[in-house]
Amino acid sequence: MGDNKLTSLAGIGRLQKLSGIFLYHNNLKQLPDEIRTLTNLRELDVSWNELEEIPSALRSLSHLQCIIATNNKISNIQSSIFSGLLSLQELNLSQNSIQNFPEQSSQLVHLKKLVLNENALKVIPDLSAVTDLRWLELGVNMLKKVPLSFFVFRNLIILN
Repeated sequence: MGDNKLTSLAGIGRLQKLSGIFLYHNNLKQLPDEIRTLTNLRELDVSWNELEEIPSALRSLSHLQCIIATNNKISNIQSSIFSGLLSLQELNLSQNSIQNFPEQSSQLVHLKKLVLNENALKVIPDLSAVTDLRWLELGVNMLKKVPLSFFVFRNLIILN
């Protein structure tokens, strides 16, 4: 469904067996609340759309492993969004307008790849609980320092 001009996904909740949704390069401004019913969903790519937020409905998707939402208009992330994403391994929110990354991101204990390039981040929270982190990209932000906890990532192989 990528590279189209979709503006709505009404009815997507009926596709209960979906494990991946690839909606990159569309005109989506929001994802429908019914996305919460897609309990088999493992991968979601909504890059190059017009999303202003990551919908709270995603926190119901405990098997979701990958969220790619680059090149959108996301400026704020709800702190509660990470509470249900127990299986998340990859989160790519590069090229948005994110100013604050929530402290609750430390709940993403299985996260292996975090990409936050080209945002407006001034501070990064303590992520020391995310011990599986292997890939971390924070380039082109407004960071003046990083937490000392960054130096405990023993599995980290890529740092930008």
